[in-house]
Amino acid sequence: MLLQFAQYVGDAFAEQNGYAPEVYVKSRLALNGRRSQPYTKDTLNVYAAAQPMKQNWILPFIP
Repeated sequence: MLLQFAQYVGDAFAEQNGYAPEVYVKSRLALNGRRSQPYTKDTLNVYAAAQPMKQNWILPFIP
């Protein structure tokens, strides 16, 4: 869902402004009362990445 929203935001911006933006996702995750930890790499432009899933943009969960 994060990827879909990033694509939506990028498409809307490009349509209004005439050029493709850079869209980055910065997300954190907390489970069962644990401290939150980074969930995604915030260095990957997910709008420009042809296949972001192959670029491991979701970080591993550290128990």
